[in-house]
Amino acid sequence: MLRGWQLSGITAVYSGPLFTPRVANFNFLNGEASRPDRTGKGTLEAPSVEQWFDRTQFPVVPVGGFRFGTSGRNILDGPGTFNVNASLSRRFKIAESWAAQCRFEAFNVMNHANFNLPENLSCSSACGLSSDSLKYMRKLILAACLFAMTSTAQLATKKTLTLEAAKKIAAAAAVEARKNNWTVVISIVDDGANLVYLEKLDGTQIGSIEIAQMKARTAIKMKRPSKAFEDMIAGGRNAVLKLPDVLGVEGGLPLVVDGQFIGAIGVSGVTSAQDGQIAAAGVKALEEIK
Repeated sequence: MLRGWQLSGITAVYSGPLFTPRVANFNFLNGEASRPDRTGKGTLEAPSVEQWFDRTQFPVVPVGGFRFGTSGRNILDGPGTFNVNASLSRRFKIAESWAAQCRFEAFNVMNHANFNLPENLSCSSACGLSSDSLKYMRKLILAACLFAMTSTAQLATKKTLTLEAAKKIAAAAAVEARKNNWTVVISIVDDGANLVYLEKLDGTQIGSIEIAQMKARTAIKMKRPSKAFEDMIAGGRNAVLKLPDVLGVEGGLPLVVDGQFIGAIGVSGVTSAQDGQIAAAGVKALEEIK
């Protein structure tokens, strides 16, 4: 019950936006201005909800002045924002295709008071932060929902033939060849028919280098021993000879782990039956590696 819960959250911290002191109820025809004069910095050492800036330093332009106020634009900083949202959720599987989710969400977890811009009228005594400008009040939400689970695309997990494993398979095949004084080439390819490891025993004919690889490629591409095609040809199915990149000669065996084809081994150098015997020794070594 305590496992499987997910905790997430987001925090927003930023300074307040700039704002401009202005004058209400002005008349240009009387020489008044929309912006006041500025006689000082206008800020307070400790701004409060009741008094955010010093309005006494922003007197209005007197009637008949016929000029702009000396106060600039966006010269004061508004209140900043600090907000933390968090959620805690967990999904419960209740059937093969149905699940339920329990979710608890909290907005403004710290219940920090965040305000909009204050009243910016220099001619008004209300230059503080009113309760109407309060935003991001704490909210707590507890919800549960039932939904149908749909299948989603996932990446497949498969076994991979490593170089170390290829060397062990080839080593076991080489032991079988040396035990019988046979000189051969041993080729190991991966599931894409790419060469992973090749070993040529001393005294082996160089033509077997390519033949061993062809046998291995045949076994992995067609997912069956290369002897299967040799038997087809012996049975009169000569059309097999026209199959691309297929060598119908015994000596190539696929490497299979838990039903997955991870590569193949190909052997060439002696008779096809002897090549198949050496390849089988390598496949047997794979069982010990698993």
